[in-house]
Amino acid sequence: MGMNCRAVVRLATLAVLLGGTVASPLVVQAQTYPSRPITVIINSPAGSLMEGTFRTVMAEASKLLGQPLLVENRGGANGRLGVMAVKSAPPDGHTLTIANDAIIITQPVADPSFQMELGRDYQAIAFLGEFPLVLAARPGVPFKDLKGLVTYAKANPGKLNWAVTPGNL
Repeated sequence: MGMNCRAVVRLATLAVLLGGTVASPLVVQAQTYPSRPITVIINSPAGSLMEGTFRTVMAEASKLLGQPLLVENRGGANGRLGVMAVKSAPPDGHTLTIANDAIIITQPVADPSFQMELGRDYQAIAFLGEFPLVLAARPGVPFKDLKGLVTYAKANPGKLNWAVTPGNL
C-alpha cells in the first residue's frame, strides 16, 4: 500500500508542531489523516504562557493540515486532568496534548498513584521548546546567587518563605 506524499508531509508537519498521541500503524493513517478536526488538550488554564504560545503554532498547523485544531484547556490537578483525558481518548491521532515534562515524566516518578508510561499510555511525537525559569528574591536579601541562598537556608532553618509557579506554565 503506497503512501500519499502530501499525507506524509502533513503527518510530519504535525509531528514537528504538536506533542501527544498518534495511533499505529502510521502507513494506514497517513492516507486519511487527519480525517476530522483535531482536539488539542492543553494541560494548563486558559491564558497561561503555554496556551498563548501554542495557539499561534496550532493556527499554522491547522492551515497545513486542512483541519481545525480545537483547543481544550484542561488545567487542574497539576496538569493531570488533561493528560488523563488524552490517555482515555481513542488512539487515532485526533486527540493530542501539549504537556510539559513535569506532567508526563516527573509526576509518574514522584507519585506512584499517577501511572502514565511512555509507549503504553502516550507517544511523544515532538519536542516543542523550552521555557526558562527564574529564581528571584527581593532586594536586600543576604545572598546574591543560588549557592548563597542554599548556604543561608541551611544556616537559618525555617526563616525563609518561598513560592513557586504551578507546574503548568
